Amino acid sequence: MWKVIHNTLPVKNNLHHTTNTDDICVLCNAHRAEDVNHLFFTCPFVVAIWRACLPQHLDHLQKFATLQEWIISWTIDVVINFSSESPSLHGMIATIWYIWKYRFKVHYQHEIVNPNSTLHPFFHYLANIIPISHTSHNSQSAEHNHHWTPPPPDTLKINIDASFRKPFNLAGIAMLTRNSTGSYVAGKRVLKRVNHVHQAESWALLEAMHWAEQQNWKKVVFESDCENVVLSVNEGLLPSWQSSPLLHKCVQPCNLHSNWSCVYIPRVCNKATDCLAKFVGRTSSTGEWRQVPSASLTIKIANDVPYV
Repeated sequence: MWKVIHNTLPVKNNLHHTTNTDDICVLCNAHRAEDVNHLFFTCPFVVAIWRACLPQHLDHLQKFATLQEWIISWTIDVVINFSSESPSLHGMIATIWYIWKYRFKVHYQHEIVNPNSTLHPFFHYLANIIPISHTSHNSQSAEHNHHWTPPPPDTLKINIDASFRKPFNLAGIAMLTRNSTGSYVAGKRVLKRVNHVHQAESWALLEAMHWAEQQNWKKVVFESDCENVVLSVNEGLLPSWQSSPLLHKCVQPCNLHSNWSCVYIPRVCNKATDCLAKFVGRTSSTGEWRQVPSASLTIKIANDVPYV
């Protein structure tokens, strides 16, 4: 951090006059000079990392002209807890360090720039260095771990699920879109012919992405309770399932939309979408809802977010 503040990191702009190389940033296609401020602060790729990892601090960060100004403000800023045990402080320092390590891999080891494959291991890294304290949680807080959680402001969350009916090789796919207040935005039902459950879940994610593109939704979190599908998309390691072509098609829009992310959640946090997917499978009902479709689903959505 001392080198960041004093601009002594060996970024390309600092080495440009001593080496016979260009000074263009290796992480983005903006053709901007790679100085400390761009690398950690204004690079579009890096902004996507901040938004995904620490969205609660991104708007605050962007109020400063330079990264150095923001870091210096930590000691006096009421938004940031500067104590040695501060999870937010640990998270911010870890994010800067991780960006630097990833830049090293891209520049020297020629790793392909992929936001999704970057984020998944980093989320695990953050989880290890910022443990969640259970001692101060009451029973109500523990209950929140079993409910849907809203996305950051100005972001939509699309929960997806698929109900596979093996005798008919049929999948009922459901998508529910809600905003940061937990309010219902839209829902969609789709039927697909599939051979197994992973193929059904892969179709669910791909259909949700196509839907988001059609609606021109810019900031979206896609949540699925199929961990294998989410891991495959985020890490870019496609399995040998018949759904591999579908998952490959999911990776492409994720790379195009820096404000999109795919997240795994336990099934208990996906109750409303699970209910709707089973309904679609039973009734073969398809289409799009711009209003909440039924009283029973309205109740399930309300129960998903009891604290919003």
